[in-house]
Amino acid sequence: MCLWDVTGTMPVAQEVVAESCNEAQFDTIDLASLLPTGTPQGGTWTNVDNVAGLNGTIFNGFEIPVGTYTFSYEYDVNQPCLAKINVLVNVNTNCGVLPCENIIIHNAFTPNGDSLNQFFSIEHIEDFDCYPTNKVEIYNRWGVLVYETTNYDNVTRRFEGISEGRVTVSKSSELPTGTYFYIIQYTTTEGNTVSKNGYLYLTR
Repeated sequence: MCLWDVTGTMPVAQEVVAESCNEAQFDTIDLASLLPTGTPQGGTWTNVDNVAGLNGTIFNGFEIPVGTYTFSYEYDVNQPCLAKINVLVNVNTNCGVLPCENIIIHNAFTPNGDSLNQFFSIEHIEDFDCYPTNKVEIYNRWGVLVYETTNYDNVTRRFEGISEGRVTVSKSSELPTGTYFYIIQYTTTEGNTVSKNGYLYLTR
């Protein structure tokens, strides 16, 4: 049986509440993902307030006036009326900026092909919104530069134990197990330059 409102004319709808910031151009909400677990698919969505920013079930609150907007989802449960869920999206200006994570240097790695710990990991250095530029240098025990790069990102630019240094060490050579020395420089959003150095342990 359906649950009816006090007037006896409309079924009671479940409500789900979400937030969207109208200053965040690329932040979107998939309304379908907000439905309670187990909600049948194939129902019908209604843009109750006829607000802009909805594409299919994807809502983008960018430049939408502040307010609460209702998106209604109805589906058949083989009852006298359709079941309904209202997704209430509160569009506001609360686009809080997340704090920058501290850079964490992991000073040991094992590039042995087992897919674990395969590169020199410098956590959060790839967050270029927080750390706009960086430079990483790796030296062997004799002070020979074996690797250097700018914009280290742990993905396309990362030290995997392969020489990318100068003529003293053959380029693209697999470096041996041993202790190396790193110098890392990066800038902050405040314009400060931070320099860190230490030992790096490579084991195959």
